[in-house]
Amino acid sequence: MASPQNYDQLLALAAKFLKRQDLTALMPTFVMFAEQYFNRKVMVSARRTSFSFTPSTNVFPLPSDCETPIQAYWGGRILDFFPRGFESGYAGGNSAVIANGWQIIGQNISLSVRDFDQLFRLDYYATLEGLSETNESNWMLEDCPDGYLGGLLHEAFSYVRDTQNATYWLQKRDAAISDYVDNDASNRRPDDQLTIRAG
Repeated sequence: MASPQNYDQLLALAAKFLKRQDLTALMPTFVMFAEQYFNRKVMVSARRTSFSFTPSTNVFPLPSDCETPIQAYWGGRILDFFPRGFESGYAGGNSAVIANGWQIIGQNISLSVRDFDQLFRLDYYATLEGLSETNESNWMLEDCPDGYLGGLLHEAFSYVRDTQNATYWLQKRDAAISDYVDNDASNRRPDDQLTIRAG
């Protein structure tokens, strides 16, 4: 059976396994729930992106598609990340403690830097653009269609309380995603260890 190449094919293939006409209207919801899981768990290079600009204030919004931040830079230098428990000088705390650092407060980034004359860059994992009638495909469906199908069917069978099939498709989803993540990681490093040759 061919892997689904777009949203319509994904729904059609899932319907063949479900054999439930009464669930047709709920299929987009099952897709959405599967995508919520992908956003939490699938951290691969296809999701990585960056956002750069020169701020004029120490607090500014996160990129709208930022799901999980990776690393921030100021003028090309890595900034230290501080959790919310550290109060920056701008919030009445000790600015020396959090100098050259950054925090996420709500949907905003807070910088503790001396001067706003450098380029700020944030590397992050972007939110998966969900499938719909107006967005027929995305990188996840292209790279891991069996994971998408497994995720959709796990949600659907869970909804109808079919534990056996829900568990089966959960295992299919997780195995496909595990292989995908492992392959992505291996593609980002050399196959063989580097060796030093004698001159």
